[in-house]
Amino acid sequence: MVREVTTDGNGKATGVSYINKEDRKEYQLKGKTVILAASACSSARILLNSKSSQHPNGLGNSSDMTGKYLHDSTGSSRAFFVPDLMNRKTYNEDGVGGMHVYSPWWLDNKNLDFPRGYHIEVWGGLGMPSYGIGFGAAEMNKYIGETVGGYGDKLREDVKKFYGSMIGVSGRGECIAREDNYCEIDPTTVDEWGIPVLRFNYTWSDHERKQARHMHNTFEEIMHNVGGIALGDKPGADQDYGLLNPGRIIHEVGTTRMGDDPKKSVVNKFQQMHDVDNVSEAIESSPKYYGRTTEEMYLDDALLEEKFLTVHELETLVVLCDLILPANDQFGSAVDAGVPEFIEFISKDIPKHQLPLRGGIMWLDNRANKRFNKVFKSCNAIEHKQLADEIAYPDKAAPELSQGVEFFTLVRDLTLTGYYTTKMGVDDLGYKGNQPNVWDGVPDDVLKEHGLSYDEEWLAKCVDQSTRNETAQWDDDGNLIT
Repeated sequence: MVREVTTDGNGKATGVSYINKEDRKEYQLKGKTVILAASACSSARILLNSKSSQHPNGLGNSSDMTGKYLHDSTGSSRAFFVPDLMNRKTYNEDGVGGMHVYSPWWLDNKNLDFPRGYHIEVWGGLGMPSYGIGFGAAEMNKYIGETVGGYGDKLREDVKKFYGSMIGVSGRGECIAREDNYCEIDPTTVDEWGIPVLRFNYTWSDHERKQARHMHNTFEEIMHNVGGIALGDKPGADQDYGLLNPGRIIHEVGTTRMGDDPKKSVVNKFQQMHDVDNVSEAIESSPKYYGRTTEEMYLDDALLEEKFLTVHELETLVVLCDLILPANDQFGSAVDAGVPEFIEFISKDIPKHQLPLRGGIMWLDNRANKRFNKVFKSCNAIEHKQLADEIAYPDKAAPELSQGVEFFTLVRDLTLTGYYTTKMGVDDLGYKGNQPNVWDGVPDDVLKEHGLSYDEEWLAKCVDQSTRNETAQWDDDGNLIT
C-alpha cells in the first residue's frame, strides 16, 4: 500500500514509500520516473499525503487543485413488469443487458433545461439466477388479477411464469465538474496501514437533478410503449429524482485537473505534473476482480465456521422450507437443495435478516402453541398448512397477523432465491445460458411472432453447426491445436 511519493532536496520524485501487507513494514522503491495509476481518488490521496518542505501542500499541488473537480457519472434506474414477456419459452438470452442493449445520447441540449447528456442501459431477460431471484414472485400476481402470495406447487409455477418478464432501464450521465466537489486528507483518520484516508465533499447540482428527472420521464415513455407496468413510484424532487449517491457509479475522475496553466491545473496535456516533471498520472478506474478474492474466501470460511441459528430454529426452517417449496415429480424440494443451510449462511452474510428470522420463528411457535398447543415443527401436515394459510396470502391475512406475514414473506423469498441458485433450481427453471460453441439464436417461432428472421448468409458465416460442442485445445507452449 503506497504511502507517498518520495522526493529529493530539489523536490524531484525519487520513488515511493509503501507498506508491505504481509509483514506490515514500510519499504521504499527508487525510480527515475513515477507513474500514478491508482484511480482518481487514490492517486489524489497519494499526492496529498506526499508532503515535504518543497511540497508543503502535497506533491505537485502548488495550484491547490489536487483533489478538486472530482466528479462521478450520474445514475438512476427503474424497473418494469412487461406482461407480454410472461410464460416465455426459455432460450439463451445472456446477451440481453446494458453491454448489448444500449441507447446513446440522442437529443439537442438547446431544447432542454440541463447541459450534457446520458445514455440508457437496458437489462433483464432470462438470465442466470442469482441472489434475489424469486423475491416478490408471488406478489407479482397483483398486476394480472390473480391471488397474491402462496406456497407449494403454485409458487413454483409463479416463479416460472414471471421469469424473464422484468425489464430494467438505467441512465448513466455526465455531470458538471465543479471546484467545490473535492476530496481531501482527513486529519483524524488513518487506514489499517496507518496511512491517512480521504474525506469527501460532494453534492449534486440542479443540472444533475433535472437530468435525472428527464431520465425517469424517458424511462416511463419507453416502457409505456412496450406495455410495461412500473414497479414502484417515480422518484420526485424530495429524492433528487432517484439520483444515486455520488460515488455509487464508480466512474470517478477529475482530481488531478489537466490544463496548460500551472495555477489552475495539476498536470499538462501529457499527464505530467507541472511542479514535478518526472511524475505522471495514468488515472483509470479501480481494478475489477472476478470470482472470489482471497479476502472473500477468508470471509466465507469464517461465516461457515460461525453458527447463528439454533438447532430448534434450523429444524423449524427445514419444515417451513419444505412446505414452501416441496418436491414434485421432476425435481427435489427446497430442503433437498440445501436451502435451510443457505438461509443460515445468508443470515450471517447479511445480518439484517437475523432479527426478523429469529423473531419470526418465535412468533410462529407462539401461534402454533396458541392454536395447537405445540411448537410449529411438532405440528402435523394439516396443521402446518392451516398455519401457513393464515400468513401466506397478505391480502387475506388478519391485521393482527402482520408480523407473521412479514416473516413468511421473508422466508419464502429466501427459499426461492436459495433454491433457484442451485443446480437443481437452475435446471427446474429451464435457464439455458451460454454454452461453449453452441449458439442456436432466438427460436424460429419467437422470431416469426415478431416478424423477424436471421440473414442466412451471415448465419452460415457465424455459426458452423459441424463444430458444435468442440472446444479449443492448446499444447503445453500455448499454441492453438484446434
